[in-house]
Amino acid sequence: MTAFATANRLLAAILLAVMICLPSASQAKQKKAQPNLSREMKILLRQTNEMYASRFHITVDKLVNSDPRMFASILGVTLQRQLNYAGQNQQYVQQYRSLNMQCEGLLRWIAETKNNRNPKDGKPMGAEVLIRDFKTGLHGVPNSFFIQKFGVDPATVNLPMMLGEVPVLEGSAAASGRGSLNEKKGVNLLGERAQAAEVGNHSAGQGEVVYVGKMICPDKGLGSLRLDTNNNPKDETYVYCSFWDDGRLSHQVPTVEGKKHGVEYRFTERDGIYYLANKAAYSMGKLDGVREVYRVKNGRVYLSERIQFADGKMNGTREDFRVDGSGQHYQSRLLRYVDGKQHGTQERFELSKSGGVYRISVAEYFRGKEHGERRAFSENGQLLRREIYQDGVMMKYWQYARNTGQLRGVYCRSSQGGFRSCQ
Repeated sequence: MTAFATANRLLAAILLAVMICLPSASQAKQKKAQPNLSREMKILLRQTNEMYASRFHITVDKLVNSDPRMFASILGVTLQRQLNYAGQNQQYVQQYRSLNMQCEGLLRWIAETKNNRNPKDGKPMGAEVLIRDFKTGLHGVPNSFFIQKFGVDPATVNLPMMLGEVPVLEGSAAASGRGSLNEKKGVNLLGERAQAAEVGNHSAGQGEVVYVGKMICPDKGLGSLRLDTNNNPKDETYVYCSFWDDGRLSHQVPTVEGKKHGVEYRFTERDGIYYLANKAAYSMGKLDGVREVYRVKNGRVYLSERIQFADGKMNGTREDFRVDGSGQHYQSRLLRYVDGKQHGTQERFELSKSGGVYRISVAEYFRGKEHGERRAFSENGQLLRREIYQDGVMMKYWQYARNTGQLRGVYCRSSQGGFRSCQ
């Protein structure tokens, strides 16, 4: 064999090997990878599910598969509240924009996985259609429908602020978080398939995870009682009811796999009054939702605190309440938290001599430390003191006369740590 023929055979072998290794055109054109869901995005989807989708007796997961356009609109409706927060707090603007981008990125992915066709009617449904429906909801177009049908105004509904470090996105995919959008197993946006158990008619399938959100224990009983909430007596999904010796209900604890999952209710008695003392939402052993605490004063039960949680930590608002000597119930504190740390605007309130409620102070926090401006006021709204903090340390303050409001002095932190006049 000549050297020329040998070279040709070698070249042909190399070309064949390259062709075998190269992917086909159909293989090369792959669908965009599914987006991961950030913590904030999961909270938003949970709000969408619990606040709006459930009112149509459907879940977010099912909407994504059956009617993505309706899902896009309701997602926009839910995000309205976060848009309002962004308008009230400049620190939240960038985080809100990033969350908005995550929503659009998720809708693009959904359109692609559905081959740009709406499963409900087979009509064309590109990403631009879903994003348009999303923005229609965001701009409040469906609000009147929710107000008339359900008595809920999405523009003012009390949903927690998700003020946190929402990751800035590259393109349209979220940069962090977990979550699966695997259609083969059923789109599972929220990480669990929770649903409310019905009193006397447990509609859950055998073995299905059940989220019990309302009272299902009887008012009276003996000792304790276990209610099967998923029609499977062999597993650890049940509601535990405990009763006092006199038969009154002591507490209700929903459990899945040995962990609290659902809304826990605890009752107590004080000053001869039997009342609900604590109500708290859990998700697989962690506080996740609203916890309310009630107390008794002067023979009256009142709401003492209401705190929003996510993943076991305070996330959202904390509201503290007091009752004065005359029985007036008022809010004493409005604090905001992210991942268990104070973050954002913190407000405190007092009762004036005339019985009105006034704001005594307002302060800014960042990641658990006071950072920014703090102001203190008199009961007539007069500014008494203004302070500037940096990373938890006061750097400067202004002092005003209580009666006249006249500036009395400006003081700056010195290099030795004390304060000196810097007017």
